[in-house]
Amino acid sequence: MTTVIMADDSGLMRTILKNFLKKAGCEVVGEAADGAAIVDVYKEKKPNLVFLDILMPGTDGISALREIKKINPLAKVVMCSSVLNEKTKAETKALGAKIYITKPFRGDDINNAVKTLCG
Repeated sequence: MTTVIMADDSGLMRTILKNFLKKAGCEVVGEAADGAAIVDVYKEKKPNLVFLDILMPGTDGISALREIKKINPLAKVVMCSSVLNEKTKAETKALGAKIYITKPFRGDDINNAVKTLCG
C-alpha cells in the first residue's frame, strides 16, 4: 500500500484530500498544517508520496519541498495548490516536484497522481 503524508493549512482541505487518497488505495500516515511540521513528519514516517500545499503560515510548501529533497533526493512530491502562477509551477518542478495539481482538484486528479508516481 502506498503511504502518504500531506501538508495544508486548511483542515477541510486535508480532510478532502485524505478521503480522495483513501479512495485511491493509499494509507495517509501523517499530516501537518505547515511546512516545518511536514518535514518532521517526513523524517519520521518516510512515506512513498508527499502532497504539499504552497501557501501555508510559517514555512511554505516550496521551502518544505527543498528540505524534503535534501533528506531524500528521490522523494515523490505532488504540489497541490491554488497558486496558478506558471513561474511558481516551474520553480517547484525544478526543485523536484513530480506533479502540480491546481485547486480546486477532483478525485481523478489525485488518483492519476498516485497512479503515475506509485503505480
